[in-house]
Amino acid sequence: MIIKILNRFLLITSIIWLLISCEQEIQISADGKTIPVIYAIINPEDSIHFIRISRSFKGTADASESAQNPDSICYEILTPKIEFFTESGWKYYELKFTPAPNSDKEVGYFTNKGLQLYQCETDISAFFIKGTHLVLNISIGNQQRLVSADINYLEPPKIFAPRQGLRTLLEFYALPFEIGFEDPLGFARYEAHLLFHIKNIMKNGDTVLQTIDKSFIRNTQNGHIPGDHKNISIYVPGDLFLAQVRQDVKDDPNVDYRLPGQIEVILYTGSSEFYDYIDLNKITDDYGGQIVTNIVGGLGVFALKYREKVTNIFLGPITMDSLLRGRFTRRLNFKDW
Repeated sequence: MIIKILNRFLLITSIIWLLISCEQEIQISADGKTIPVIYAIINPEDSIHFIRISRSFKGTADASESAQNPDSICYEILTPKIEFFTESGWKYYELKFTPAPNSDKEVGYFTNKGLQLYQCETDISAFFIKGTHLVLNISIGNQQRLVSADINYLEPPKIFAPRQGLRTLLEFYALPFEIGFEDPLGFARYEAHLLFHIKNIMKNGDTVLQTIDKSFIRNTQNGHIPGDHKNISIYVPGDLFLAQVRQDVKDDPNVDYRLPGQIEVILYTGSSEFYDYIDLNKITDDYGGQIVTNIVGGLGVFALKYREKVTNIFLGPITMDSLLRGRFTRRLNFKDW
């Protein structure tokens, strides 16, 4: 979704849409400098990090030809880095990004040739401390700075329900299953995912793994002003959970039986820049407003995205009975062996 929004920033995108819908040859007739377009979303828990760097293009050439020319949408080798600063302004760490090898891209109007993706392979989770301030700098060589951006690190919200255990048995009946997490100041939106892993045992002896993903979107209850709401709870009734299983698990004559596995609760959220970028640019795109970006000297977004999870959750006996014999899933041939 982010990449689709990024493409709206490019002048060429609207022209290519006309190419697809009208099948006419469209010429670009805009002058001026090209604009850097940066996409840098950093997850502190990842072990490898990426920055995508491209640029818009203008001129008088045919749009489809320019989009296939790497010189039109790519830069020569750049020097991207992310610097870590304390609250007092002391720089204590630096990530240096290098060109990513074998960076594949889906086939389309824009070429997959040229240098667009940079990477840094390192575990940085231990380098985030309270008050960390991150600065993105992308330079041409060691001389001219192309773009910059800065963000603040916030301690990610914790999941308080369910709690992490070695093997937790939980029920969706008679009371709904609770997903509960903190709602600290500075976060705009949360994506909670309930993942249910199953095994499809095929008649030929093969095992096919499948994951059911029931997702929930919640906006913060605090906004930008501290309030009384410090936590958010999402309640998942058993019928809602099993109806999702029935929707995603299709009847297959090649399946002998199915085995239920563990459930995971995963919470995604991001710094305010991440969701402001998504939401506000939807509005400007619809109403012709100005592009919203935190990239100085270019367009795009530099933000943090976080992930918290609880694992090793299994169905309790009441919910297991509903999975095997209930009205939604009894025909799917689940076993509790």
